[in-house]
Amino acid sequence: MKRFFLFLFAAIAGLLVGALLGVAVGLGFTTIFSTTNFEGYAGYLVFTTFMPIGAMIGLIAGPFLAARKLGRRDEPDAPAA
Repeated sequence: MKRFFLFLFAAIAGLLVGALLGVAVGLGFTTIFSTTNFEGYAGYLVFTTFMPIGAMIGLIAGPFLAARKLGRRDEPDAPAA
């Protein structure tokens, strides 16, 4: 049960971090390519394209990275008989 909640937390954290990174990438994209801001077009572009894509990537990557981290177990060697 503990592992389930850790992966759920990793999914939620990945979702939030991915969304924030998506917004950052979107803002950089609109700045670099001089996207027009007429009637908030640049904002629509960032929040309807880049933020959901980043959130989906983070939702997948968060539990995957947590599984890699939790999958490594440092078990001691068997004692010599």
